Amino acid sequence: MTAKRGQRRAVVLDIAPLRESAPFRRLITGQSLAMTASAILQVTTPIQIYEATGSAFLVGLVGFVGFIPLLASTLLGGVAADLYDRRKLLLITSALCAVISLSLMAQAAVDDRQIIGLFIASAAQSLVVATDTPTRRAAMPRLIPRHHYVAANALLFGVNNVGTIGGPLLGGALVTTSGFATSYLVSAVCYAGVFLSAYRLPPLPTTPATPAAGATPRGRGRSGVAATVDGMRFLRSQPILLTAMLADFFATTFAARRALYPVLAVGTFHGGVHATTLLYAAPAVGALLVVLTGGWLNTVRSLGLGIVVAITGWGLTTIALGLTHTLWVALLLLAAGGAADAVNVVFRATTLQLIAPNEMQGRMSGLYSTFSNGGPRLGDLEAGGVSSLFSPAVSVTSGGIACCGVALVLAVLFPDFLRWRAPEPPIDDSAQATFDPTASAGGISAAG
Repeated sequence: MTAKRGQRRAVVLDIAPLRESAPFRRLITGQSLAMTASAILQVTTPIQIYEATGSAFLVGLVGFVGFIPLLASTLLGGVAADLYDRRKLLLITSALCAVISLSLMAQAAVDDRQIIGLFIASAAQSLVVATDTPTRRAAMPRLIPRHHYVAANALLFGVNNVGTIGGPLLGGALVTTSGFATSYLVSAVCYAGVFLSAYRLPPLPTTPATPAAGATPRGRGRSGVAATVDGMRFLRSQPILLTAMLADFFATTFAARRALYPVLAVGTFHGGVHATTLLYAAPAVGALLVVLTGGWLNTVRSLGLGIVVAITGWGLTTIALGLTHTLWVALLLLAAGGAADAVNVVFRATTLQLIAPNEMQGRMSGLYSTFSNGGPRLGDLEAGGVSSLFSPAVSVTSGGIACCGVALVLAVLFPDFLRWRAPEPPIDDSAQATFDPTASAGGISAAG
């Protein structure tokens, strides 16, 4: 019986974090709604720009426009997540995202061919997400014990992809049947749900702690710049974490392809809005399948090797995508790439949470977001530019080749990263425990 139970757990999603932590359930509910709202925006805005201009370059440019404010403010957003109550920050960011969606709705209702407002809104949302994303990621380790980090990251990534699947399909349906303004309105309603989920979280102040290795003493009196420098100094002292972030940055910069989905849908696969939404949703389908069968993720200790293998898989599927002219084949390839990306994301997030102490979680999450969001933003511009100079096929295929090159460099130049392993879980992880989210990170008390 025990062997059968172990086999089932190896192929079934581990829901222990949901079962054991009500605050984590609220966090994950808000994350699901946030990703749905974001995915609606990510599909509606490119379609609106492409229908208004017919320019692949401008579709790529709108993603890049958000990169500068994202880069400038994500680091400070991570600092804020280390200095202030993370619940209060989530309330503020979700309210601001709702306001941005409402502004897009108003702009689309007045003139849906006016694209200047889309660029402004993209930059504004990047400023908000720069605080929201590291805050949400830094809050998670306070809500569950350490031995559930992999399972919790898989669950978070799973709901991300539920939103990423449903958001594009919903956004595309709304654009087709009701117009751009309605699509933006639904996004705003989703962000209102994110606000309510955050409201039900417990207070999540950053607990005072002994300064982490590589950092100087911190406090509320320290400036944002000084605290950011502390974070960078700490990251430089952690080569495993730095390598994981750089690997993702270069891989996603070279193999970015989202900006080309509207172009591929029309020019290569001879479809329209429906084909575009399928392309946006397909990677999330593959990622979700990995998560739903992701009990095996908890058994993987070689996180560094897992990241390298996942990046290679992402690159190979991208190469194949650039070579196909059949929509259903492209969807299968995108799903396979999404599955590889799921493994990469779960292992990278777990690496961060295992290495960074609580007082550094916000800043490391901010830097993590800078790398993970900055790569695709730069990649959007690169993909649109190469596509305009050559063709979408050349842009996608060359990016996949470069992504595989990143994996090869990691394997050759950073052998210590390949040897990075997660610690073994507790021998008796079935023992009941009560986790207090208001205590310091990692606080577990015996039940009973």
